[in-house]
Amino acid sequence: MSNITLYINNLLSKIIKTPTKDQQVTFINLLSAFLKPTRKDNHIFMLTGSAGTGKTTVVEALIKTIPIINESIENNILMPIKLPKQPISVYLTATTGKAARMLENRCQYSACTIHKLIYTLDDNKSEVSRSRLRWYYKIADPLTDPYSVLFIDESSMISSLNQEDDNVIFGSGNLIDDILTFGTNAKIVFVGDPYQLPPVNEHKTLALDPELFEMKYFFPVQYFELREPVRFSKYSGIYQIAYQIRDTLTSGNQSNINIEENGNVTLYDSVDEIINHHVDILKNKPTLPTTMIAYTNNVVSTLNKKIRSKLLKNTKKLLNNNEYVMVIKNNYLYDLMNGEIVQIINMESECKRIEHLRFRKVKLKYGSDDNDVMKCMVLENTLEPNFNYTFQDELLILSYIFEKIQKQNPDLLDNKRSLMFRLQNDPYLNALRLKYAYAITCHKAQGGEWEEVSIVTESMLYHSKQPSDFVLRWLYTAITRAKSNVNLLRRPARPADFIDELKFDVHYKMGKFIPRYYTGYIYIKDFKIWTARSGVKYVSLDSNEILLIQKNLIECDIPDSLPCYAFCKNGRIIRWQKDLDE
Repeated sequence: MSNITLYINNLLSKIIKTPTKDQQVTFINLLSAFLKPTRKDNHIFMLTGSAGTGKTTVVEALIKTIPIINESIENNILMPIKLPKQPISVYLTATTGKAARMLENRCQYSACTIHKLIYTLDDNKSEVSRSRLRWYYKIADPLTDPYSVLFIDESSMISSLNQEDDNVIFGSGNLIDDILTFGTNAKIVFVGDPYQLPPVNEHKTLALDPELFEMKYFFPVQYFELREPVRFSKYSGIYQIAYQIRDTLTSGNQSNINIEENGNVTLYDSVDEIINHHVDILKNKPTLPTTMIAYTNNVVSTLNKKIRSKLLKNTKKLLNNNEYVMVIKNNYLYDLMNGEIVQIINMESECKRIEHLRFRKVKLKYGSDDNDVMKCMVLENTLEPNFNYTFQDELLILSYIFEKIQKQNPDLLDNKRSLMFRLQNDPYLNALRLKYAYAITCHKAQGGEWEEVSIVTESMLYHSKQPSDFVLRWLYTAITRAKSNVNLLRRPARPADFIDELKFDVHYKMGKFIPRYYTGYIYIKDFKIWTARSGVKYVSLDSNEILLIQKNLIECDIPDSLPCYAFCKNGRIIRWQKDLDE
């Protein structure tokens, strides 16, 4: 081992007491690259690894080592390594605000979202009027310093597709293209887990796939993968499941994943049981970070409704103190991004109405620190299950704001820059749009960590038209959100598991079609469950039974005449009837 390697290892050991071999090799290679000016062959880096392998620890070690090197440069202190000609500049970012705050707390170094760093508002191009509002963000001044380093954490969430938003347009519309333009002369380090779900509507994560990246951008990639676990014990159930999945994905051989109960993995027989456990934690351990993850938005909505009904005395109110809610639209006034979970601390009793839109001032907690609180305006309507924010809603708000400006400060309407500033800071136009967050989808959970995670696997997950490895990546992503404990179902949940009571009159005509969500895949013949490809005609027998149907009303190979079967929530046949009057 050379003197230089020994010296760098010594620097590392002051920050990480017992680094793994992977961490040592990665740290030495990255730091050595940072000491040289940026060229084509040391421009792009990928620091990857499965959950708990110490990726953030390596970033932290680099962040804490660079100031030591910079101090030596500024004070002409001799070191056993060749120092760069000038100090190294570091930019620490993540794809979400929550991830950036976690990174900042861990590294004790200023961090922000990648969007906040690389974009700035384009005053000239942005459009502002009573009937039109469109913000254009241009790429900020690029990093031309050849000794600058840009870290981007949670890079598995970076989309390679052009992003479309009616109101906000960032740069070229392609985030990776814009990162490369901004970091034109910097060393760019994409940090993330390559085994997690790829971005929505993509089969691969370009920012963590060196072959795809090189094919598209023609930059050589220096790729480092950490494989030795440091967060989990090898005897941990979370570790055993996650690493089974990782090894299956790596080998390409599809095999069954063995999931067994142990100290930190618990299996439940029913959805109701796992919900009750989740509610018990929320009631008895309110400070313990916990969440529930499901596959579809429909099931997430139903789980949130069930949890709120068990947890709260008054579910008629859309919002209560201490509720967990998720931001569903990037908000640049409050610097809260889509997918971030916050807790309502308290709120004003009165709401402000602009026609049918209801706004309420709240105080919320957005981080783990006691000081991570702020006052915001929220649009309560977005918590309603069937509400969709439309262009007409935005026009209502704009009309209200412009009328107010016309009365109070009409000169502002002739000054585009001042008017833009006023609109950027308007509480109604920038009110937070929220959904309940006791249960969330797996994509929304990415980038987050909780002490305990309950996972509701759905039968639909296994029948989705996704790539063959999708289920494995979904399960891996969900399980690795947990730091301590994971709760799972013994069998995938079926649509009937989410229905407490079917509120249909028994006198409904048989011609009535019930939404597929209620009947789902369930169609019984010869005591077997069949898959329904479309809605089926329905009649209710009592509040705990879902019924099926007399004739061949779905697209499958079943005789034209079929007796009726009824079944209860667990799928057991409880009533059979040959003839049923329509």
